[in-house]
Amino acid sequence: MESRGGVRHAARSTAPRIWYSVTTMVVLGLVLACGGDSPSSDSGTANAPQTMTDLQAQAQQVLAERLSVSVNDLALVGDEAVEWADSSLGCPEAGMVYAQVITPGHRIIFSHSGNEYEVHTSGVADSGSPVMMVSCEGGTSY
Repeated sequence: MESRGGVRHAARSTAPRIWYSVTTMVVLGLVLACGGDSPSSDSGTANAPQTMTDLQAQAQQVLAERLSVSVNDLALVGDEAVEWADSSLGCPEAGMVYAQVITPGHRIIFSHSGNEYEVHTSGVADSGSPVMMVSCEGGTSY
């Protein structure tokens, strides 16, 4: 306690206010860095559906036809750009001969009933070139 002119004043510590301010800034920074809207894992709600590209939608359609299921039953798991070693798109069939040329394309993965299915593509859908799609399950070509 301080005494000034006969009046006693309590000395105020600024430490709690500084700690509160720093903590608030750290929490705010973490929330902003994480996007602020990440769903909790125990909420029981599914993530919002992803918007698919034309190529992914085309792959989903042909896979749905091959599996005889609705496109709504196939969930997009992933899509990665790849360079296939040859024109087999990573799914060579026995007895077939393939052009030995680097072939750019995509590996698009869907899930259905606990199983994952890959659709390999050449090129991109909007390039004007024909897009080839193949599934490694039996070398099925679309």
